Amino acid sequence: SIREEKDFYCCDIVDCKSLYAKLGIDPKTRISASRIAAAIGMSVWDTEIEMADEVLGYPLAQRAEKVMIAAQKGIEREPRAIKIYEIMTGNKTKSAPFAIPKWNLRIGGAGDSLVSDDIMLEIKSPDRMYTSIEIYEKFKREHPEAAKANEELQNYDHIQSTHFVQMMVCMAIYKRKYADYFVYVEPAKKVFLQRIVFNEKKWQEIYEKIL
Repeated sequence: SIREEKDFYCCDIVDCKSLYAKLGIDPKTRISASRIAAAIGMSVWDTEIEMADEVLGYPLAQRAEKVMIAAQKGIEREPRAIKIYEIMTGNKTKSAPFAIPKWNLRIGGAGDSLVSDDIMLEIKSPDRMYTSIEIYEKFKREHPEAAKANEELQNYDHIQSTHFVQMMVCMAIYKRKYADYFVYVEPAKKVFLQRIVFNEKKWQEIYEKIL
């Protein structure tokens, strides 16, 4: 169902087309949170040109089939990841709606779940743990004080830029202060959880590139 909240319009993910129609938005002119990194040149998967081709409806010759397969696996694993997250943290989650902010109808996004008025949840379900996170976890074990200082400085270099941008966009839309970044590697039965703090300065840098 389509709803209007204080800061955004929203709906269940299956009703996106109806929401676009109600707001008079051409879907080809908008960018989702998961694709904004590509649009501003910060994606590990796509270039700005490939993003433009997608918006214009051109075939994506460069887009690897494995990316689409990985996305499908993520969707299939997500319910199990949420259950494990809830057991680990004691938090209860609820489905996050697809939302379009009133301050810019060209963008929109859907987090994986909402945890509280301050926290959202973003899940990634790769076949193996990201190398950058494995390096980061080794660094935490060997240099705990330095790692703690890093976190206090909100240094998230170990998180893929695509994921970081997506979380910043969704936090800005949902008006959340934090995003719990949960990486669930089902084949290896490994998880990684870190709370990401919304950074207004970094968000403004991202947003200025969108405009």
